[in-house]
Amino acid sequence: MTGRDRSVAIIHHQLGPYHRARARAFERTYPGKAHFIQLASHEALRDWRAEDPLAEVHTVAHGTLERLSGRELGVALEKLLNRLTPGTVVIPGYSHPMTRVAARWCRRNHAASVLLADSHHLDHPRSKWKELLKRTWVRSHFDAAFTAGSVSASYLQTLGIPHSRMWRGCDVVDNEFFSMRAAFARQRGPVLREELGLPERYFLYVGRFSAEKNLFRLLDALNTYHRSCGAEAWGLVMVGAGPMQKEISRRVSALRRKDVIVSPFRQADELSSYYAFASALVLPSVSEPWGLVVNEAMASGLPILASERCGCVMELVFPGINGYIFDPLRVENLVEVMERITSSKVDRLTMGAASVRIVGNFTPETWATSLADCIAVTLERKRRSI
Repeated sequence: MTGRDRSVAIIHHQLGPYHRARARAFERTYPGKAHFIQLASHEALRDWRAEDPLAEVHTVAHGTLERLSGRELGVALEKLLNRLTPGTVVIPGYSHPMTRVAARWCRRNHAASVLLADSHHLDHPRSKWKELLKRTWVRSHFDAAFTAGSVSASYLQTLGIPHSRMWRGCDVVDNEFFSMRAAFARQRGPVLREELGLPERYFLYVGRFSAEKNLFRLLDALNTYHRSCGAEAWGLVMVGAGPMQKEISRRVSALRRKDVIVSPFRQADELSSYYAFASALVLPSVSEPWGLVVNEAMASGLPILASERCGCVMELVFPGINGYIFDPLRVENLVEVMERITSSKVDRLTMGAASVRIVGNFTPETWATSLADCIAVTLERKRRSI
């Protein structure tokens, strides 16, 4: 195998903390040259701060991705790929115009193309004819896929990628970072809790304040739960930002409870303290390709309450072992699991320890090993087909 064949370009919209942890592991694992490409230096939807160095990061254009000229971005991406001449390109999805530019470049230049995707059937309503067009395009432009888990793999199979050409485990976080930071925060105990204004016991929500996150139902469930459990009820801390932030804040104010708090978006190093003192994570989304906050919370030793529509639940959440799964459209179902996790029937410390063990199978190192194998096998298949 030549040096060109072994070189790989891994594209992301923007290289945030998740991607950088994976990239560092890939640099240690992969035997060839790895080029890390971000389409833009910023994204409108994410205010990531990532300062840790990688061996080499190529930024196609500086600025906010959503405001950049698609034509100019496409030309710049093609020029960069022509200069790097990778033997394999790992491409994040198929919906953004730049991902299609990269896939077409692979076809023209006889490079292997690996689809990086975690979409599944319940992300949003699907149009039959659009799915047919998508299937035709995906089958003809991708040689293999690196996907998240069983539900995303099932969906990709409907798009024409057989399981034999799929590798799983693409959604991971730096478990060690969150585990160590949470342990450090707990050592500071009541002092840090008081500094942050956190309740003694609370459910934690982390994510965007947007419609698909189903936060109004979460607040409705919390209200019913408080009436049911009385003095034993936990509070709720919601950390994030998004288009519904003002409306969420108004709803929380109307509850008139000191233990229900809205906190602004936090970077990973700040967020660890919120995980450290939480009693359980709750993720009520009606649409969630995976849910990386579940990985973060599990690495921090928390039980999990997750919507059945989160892509991660089949791999990460085992009812009665490290948490519970609920129907996000039924408020009473969410109330039921909130009451159960609060009760003396559940050993939450044992559940938290189980979370740490389970998420131990999803690390930057497993990500790097799986992707490296995907590339090696895919290149060998292409070589044999020539």
